[in-house]
Amino acid sequence: MSAPGDPPETEQEPAAERNAPSGSGVPQELLSSQDGSISQVIPVGAPQEDPKRRRISYFMLFRLFVLAGFTAVATAGTLGRPAGLPTFYGAFVWTTLGAGFLLSLLLARMLPRVRDLDAFAWIQTAADVVFAAVVIQMTGGLLSGFTFLYLLAILGAAVMGTRAQVLATAGACALIFSVLSALQLADWVQPLTALGEAPRLPFSQVWPELARPLAAMAAVTALSSFLAVQLARSAHEVGSLRVLTENVLRSLGSGLVTLSSDDRVRYANPAALEILDLGPEAIGAPLAEILPGIDRLRARVPDMRERQELLYRRPDGREVRLGLTLSPLLDEAGAVVGSVLNFQDVTRIHELAERVRRSERLAALGELSASVAHEVRNPLAAISASAQLLDRAGRPPEERQICEVLVREAQRLDRLVSDLLAFTRPSPPSPVPLDLSRAAADVRQSFAADPASTDVRVELVNSDPSCPRAMADPSQISQVLWNLLRNAAQAMDGRGTIHIRIEPHGANAVRLVVEDEGPGIPEGELDRVFEPFFTKKPGGSGFGLAIAHRIVEAHGGTIRACNRPDGGARFEIVLPAATGPGALRT
Repeated sequence: MSAPGDPPETEQEPAAERNAPSGSGVPQELLSSQDGSISQVIPVGAPQEDPKRRRISYFMLFRLFVLAGFTAVATAGTLGRPAGLPTFYGAFVWTTLGAGFLLSLLLARMLPRVRDLDAFAWIQTAADVVFAAVVIQMTGGLLSGFTFLYLLAILGAAVMGTRAQVLATAGACALIFSVLSALQLADWVQPLTALGEAPRLPFSQVWPELARPLAAMAAVTALSSFLAVQLARSAHEVGSLRVLTENVLRSLGSGLVTLSSDDRVRYANPAALEILDLGPEAIGAPLAEILPGIDRLRARVPDMRERQELLYRRPDGREVRLGLTLSPLLDEAGAVVGSVLNFQDVTRIHELAERVRRSERLAALGELSASVAHEVRNPLAAISASAQLLDRAGRPPEERQICEVLVREAQRLDRLVSDLLAFTRPSPPSPVPLDLSRAAADVRQSFAADPASTDVRVELVNSDPSCPRAMADPSQISQVLWNLLRNAAQAMDGRGTIHIRIEPHGANAVRLVVEDEGPGIPEGELDRVFEPFFTKKPGGSGFGLAIAHRIVEAHGGTIRACNRPDGGARFEIVLPAATGPGALRT
C-alpha cells in the first residue's frame, strides 16, 4: 500500500508523461544547464527519453563495472596461486562471469526496443538475486565475503523499479539467504569455496554471521524503499511540470521560437510552424533563412523587445504581416544563452484597420459626392451641349478645335462623376450561383473586341473541374474582371499576355487570379492601389481598382494585390462558394 500522497507504485514513466501526447516534448533549451550553455536540443515531434529507461541503463552500466571487478579478482586469484584454481571451481567462476557479461549485453541491446519497462526491471532484478545467491553459495555461504551482492540487488530494484519491487526483492534475498543458511547448518547442503567445502561453524558463531547480513538487508531495504518513493514522487512532479509546460507552449496562439547564441532555431511551437507555413526541418536552420528580412529589421531596430512588424512571404506565396518581439534568453545566473522570438499574425488586424479607414474616407467622400454630383452634371451637360452647337455653326478651325476639347473634357468629367457615384453609392449585389470560368470567358470575348486591346492576349487557364460556383452578382463580377483586364493591359503598354485562373480556396470559397506580364507594382504602393484617385497612368481616374475592391467587399469576399516572383502583378479575388442547388459546375 502506498502512503497518502505517494505517487503510483507502477512507474513505467510518470503519470503526467504517460498522458502527454506523442511528440509534444518541451524544448530543453528553455532550461539552461549549470554552465550556462543550452542543453540538448529536442526538435518538434521528437520523442522524449523515458527517465525510467535512463535509470535502467545506468544500473546496467554499474552491473558491468561490478562484473569487471569480479573478473579482476578472479584473474588475480588465478595468477596468485601456483596451481591456479581447481578445474571445476575455475570453470564455474569463468562460466558465471561469462554468463553475467553475456546476459548484460543482451539486455542492453533489448533496452531501446522494450515497451514494458516494469517487466524488464523485474527480470533484471530476478537475475541479480539468482546471481548473488549462486556466487555466495559457491564462496562459503554464511562465511562468504560476497553477501553484499544481495544489497546491490536491493539497490538495483530501487533504481530500476518501485517500492513494491524493492520490498519483494528484499524479501526474496532474506528468504533465500535464510533457507540456504539453515540447510548449511543442518548439514543438508554444504557451500563450496576455492579450497573445497566450507568449514562448519560452531553454533555460537552462527547467529552473528546470520544476523549481520539480514540486518544490513533490512537497513538497505528501508533506505531503498524511502528513496524509491522519493524518486517516483520527484519524477511524477517533474513530469507533471513538463507536461504543463508542453501544454502551455502547444496551446499558445502566437508563435514562439527559441534561438541559440548563433541565431539558429532550436525550438518552434506548433503555432509558429503554422503561421510561417514551415515543417520540422526548420529546426536547426538559421533565423535569417526561415524569416527573410529579420536581419534588416534588427539592424534598423537594435532593441526589439518592443513589438515591430515584418512582412513575410510564406512558402505557399501568401504574404502575412507579423508583429514580433525578440528578447534575450537568460539562464538562472542571468547569462544570455540565446534569444526568444515571439510573434503573431496581425494581417487580419491590418485588414480590419484598413477597412475602417477606408469606410471613414468613403463616408466622407459619399457625402461630398452626393451633394455635388447633380450640381456638377447639370453645368457639364450645358457646357457640352453648347460646345456641340458652336461646333456645328461653321466656326473657323481653331474655334472648332476648342469646341472639341470642351466636349471631350466635359465627357471625361461626366465619366469621372459616374465613377465617383458608382464607388460611393454602389448598388447592392444580387448574388446567384455563378460559374466564374464562363463569366471570365464572356469578359475575355468582349475584351478581345476592344480596339485598344488588339495586341493583348487573355489566356484562361484550365480550372479545376471540382471547383464550385461562386455566390456572386454576374454583372458586377464582370465589371470587376473588366477593370482588372483593362488595368493589366495598361500596365503592359497594350502588349502581352494576361492569365486568368479559377480554383477552389478552402472548403467554402473560390479564388480568381488575374496575372499580367508588366513591370509589377512597387512595394510601397501595394497597399494603395485600391484607394480612389490613386493612379500612375496618364489620364487615369484611379477608380477602376477602387470600384473592383468595393464590389468584392460587398460580396463578402477579399481582393489583394501582389507581385509575381518572375515579374508582373497578380490580383487574387476570393469569393464565397455557392451552396445547395446549383452550387456545382456542370
